Amino acid sequence: MGRQESSGRQSNVTISEGESHGITINHKMVHLEKIVRERQKTGMLERSVADQIARFAQQISGQAQRNATARVGAGKAVQIETIEVKQPFRSQEAQIRAVEWLRRELFRTHDYYFTPTLDPEDQKRRIDTFVWGREDSHEHLARNQQPSTEDDPLL
Repeated sequence: MGRQESSGRQSNVTISEGESHGITINHKMVHLEKIVRERQKTGMLERSVADQIARFAQQISGQAQRNATARVGAGKAVQIETIEVKQPFRSQEAQIRAVEWLRRELFRTHDYYFTPTLDPEDQKRRIDTFVWGREDSHEHLARNQQPSTEDDPLL
């Protein structure tokens, strides 16, 4: 429903003077908007990409020991738990002895795995070994390594 009013005043340079007043009332239907708010999915999906990455990083960093997340090819990533592997050595000293034994065995097999010594005696020994196919002395081993008397380095 609407209402309209108007008024006016007019003056002339004539001797007469006039005044008028008018009111207009209109009854009509007016369209009023009804606003409805609905949630819509946006380009950010249901969770933003940054939130998804942060959640994945938190899941990976918060895993317990022996747990991992793995994906093969383009397949779905799965969480796995590895078996418990016990320490192969009975003590720290046994591990040190085993590493030293392995180092000596590697040196006996292939001395080029280690930094060579350029002493004249070692050069003579290497030349004799290459030319004659024999090694005249094992003094270089005694000088660089202590001979092992252990049968089993893991004990």
